[in-house]
Amino acid sequence: MSVKIMSAVFESETLAPTERLIMLALADHADDTGRCYPSISRLGRRTGLSERAVQTNIRKLVNQGYIRVIAGGGKNNTNVYFVSANPAADAPCTKCTPAADAPQTPQQMRPNPAADAPEPSGTITKPSEEPLFIPPREKSKRATSISDDWKPSQKNIADAHKQNLTDWEIENESEKFRDYHKSRGTKFKDWDAGWRTWIRNSREFAARSAPRRQQPQAGQQFSGLAGAAMRSRVARQQGYEG
Repeated sequence: MSVKIMSAVFESETLAPTERLIMLALADHADDTGRCYPSISRLGRRTGLSERAVQTNIRKLVNQGYIRVIAGGGKNNTNVYFVSANPAADAPCTKCTPAADAPQTPQQMRPNPAADAPEPSGTITKPSEEPLFIPPREKSKRATSISDDWKPSQKNIADAHKQNLTDWEIENESEKFRDYHKSRGTKFKDWDAGWRTWIRNSREFAARSAPRRQQPQAGQQFSGLAGAAMRSRVARQQGYEG
């Protein structure tokens, strides 16, 4: 807070009521150099004005030389304001009137300047044409843990059907998927992608683990139930052939 600037704003005789209110709100955030960077929404809350009204009056104050704006120069890309209770010396004058005893010149008697009137020699600082309000950046999505009641969505089920999983297999894999990641405390930004990887790996593992039928080799002996079944089948085949 700059008490110095606030006192000067209170004593100003040229500020309109709404402009004075915004200047006081800016001075409440400023240091003694007049530098501050409150957001438009914060100024609206402090003054009770709409954001549109705040922006409109800030443009007026810029044109009158009370405020200088650096768009996006503050924290989180907010505008930086340099506040002065007295208009800048080179600001365009909006309420200037000639002295009562000042002599009139031909150009002052014209309602509009002549078409070939020369450009003024003084340098006039134009207000910034950058927007006074810059929306905050969208926050990136954070990784989260799986919920205790996670169930596959319709999209997850559709992805599983593309891998030729049956409804029973989807239900079984979803329980294993949830219990596995819950026990390990896994965190993903995209759980849909994690599910697609899971069912793809599950299908590939099932294909590799499928039992293959092996033909008995000549002279190979089997014991136990396997041997009994093999001998029974051979006996039946010999009986048919006899």
